[in-house]
Amino acid sequence: MIFIMAAGGGAGRGTVESLLRQGVPAQEIAGGARNPSKLDWMVAAGAHAHMADYEDPASMVEVFRDIDTLVLIPTMSAPEARCMEHRNALLAAKSAGVRRVVFLSIQSGGNESRFLMTPFFVFAEDATQRSGMKWTIARMSLYADPLADWLPDLVRMGRLPYPVRNGRVAYVSKADVSNALAATVRRSDLDGEILEFTGPASLSMTEVAAEISIAAGVTIPFASITDKEYGDICRAEGCNEGMITGMTSLYHAVEAQEFARATSDVEQLTGTKPESVSEAILRLRRDR
Repeated sequence: MIFIMAAGGGAGRGTVESLLRQGVPAQEIAGGARNPSKLDWMVAAGAHAHMADYEDPASMVEVFRDIDTLVLIPTMSAPEARCMEHRNALLAAKSAGVRRVVFLSIQSGGNESRFLMTPFFVFAEDATQRSGMKWTIARMSLYADPLADWLPDLVRMGRLPYPVRNGRVAYVSKADVSNALAATVRRSDLDGEILEFTGPASLSMTEVAAEISIAAGVTIPFASITDKEYGDICRAEGCNEGMITGMTSLYHAVEAQEFARATSDVEQLTGTKPESVSEAILRLRRDR
């Protein structure tokens, strides 16, 4: 049986839905969330839903019993809390007899990364590899999906403002990540592999702006701005200072080319070329 932790989030739900589309019987899929009411859709589909709390390892041991493959998708907690959550999940899985762990990580510069969240991913990858279970790690590039959310504001501002000059990103849609993650779970020959889930191309910010312009139907040029200018834009949108610091560090990592690598892993796993930025934005705007 396959267990998705946590199945209540966007990537978790997408992975469950992808597994079902790829022919995995619903009764062989389980998911966990702190609030199991968020998983009513899984029950309606015939899958198993459980209350599973990273802060309650004993409860996780029980729900992980009879699970063959555990898919771990990080929460939105702070780095220190995420490390404890990941450790608890691995210990519970080992105790319950789980055979294999698939961990969704990110591309990054490792210990030299500029992104403030990277220490968690460095820890989590190492802990996964040392867990005593078989493992596969899938490192993803940045999601293209937030660009669809930001599109009306970008049209209003008439520019794509980022504190980046030369950085490139191989943006990938959440749908492609979910499809590739489900395909990874179904493969039996990927133990010990580190995969990279990216979009089809590594784009400069000028090229990203051109993709956004295609989706918007108007020209939205890229504007390289300072950290302070970026922070002011975020504050005007209601972001708190912690979020601004984290996001600014993310674009420092972009400038250091930490998310620039594009691979063919998504296409090789799913048999379908991943969406471009414009394709992802158009689909997301159409489906809302």
